[in-house]
Amino acid sequence: MTLSYIIVFILVFWFTISVLYQIPRVRRTHLKIYDSFSLVPAWSFFAPNPGTSDYHLLYRDKLDNDSLTVWKESNFEKTSFAKAFWNPNKRKSKTLFDVIMSFTGLEKDDAISIKYSLAYLMVLNHVSNYIRHSPFSKSTQFIIVEKFGYISQEEPKIIFVSEFHDLPC
Repeated sequence: MTLSYIIVFILVFWFTISVLYQIPRVRRTHLKIYDSFSLVPAWSFFAPNPGTSDYHLLYRDKLDNDSLTVWKESNFEKTSFAKAFWNPNKRKSKTLFDVIMSFTGLEKDDAISIKYSLAYLMVLNHVSNYIRHSPFSKSTQFIIVEKFGYISQEEPKIIFVSEFHDLPC
C-alpha cells in the first residue's frame, strides 16, 4: 500500500514540476539546474515564431485539346475528427508540408536551381504520379499558395508556380 502512495506522490510531483517548467523564467532560473537528465518536458507548442498561415499545393492539367482544367488541391483526405485518433496519411502530409515549406527558402530569381532542387522534384513527382489525372491530360502544372486562416481578409499569396510538365504515359 505504501508503494502505491510513493508512486502517486512521484507522479503528482513530476506533473507539478512539468507544469511549472513551461514558464520560461522559472525554467531558466530555478528548475533547469536540477534537471540534468532532461526528465522534465519543455513543450513549445507556439514556439518563438508560431505558424500563422497554411500552405496549399494545387495543380491543373493541360488536356489534349490544349484547354486547361481548373485548379484542384492536392489533398490526401478530408479533415475529420477521426484524424485525431487514426491518421495513416499523417507522414505523407507532413513530408509534403516540409517539402512545400522548403520552397520559401529558395531563391526565386534562379529558376534553374529551383527546377533541379530536391523540393521541386519531389512535388513534381507527387503531382505527376500520385494524383489521378484525366486520361485526356497530357501535362500538369502545380502552384504553391499561402493562405492566412479562415477569417482573414488577406488574399492568398502565391509562393511558386511551376511550368507545365509532361505526364508519364
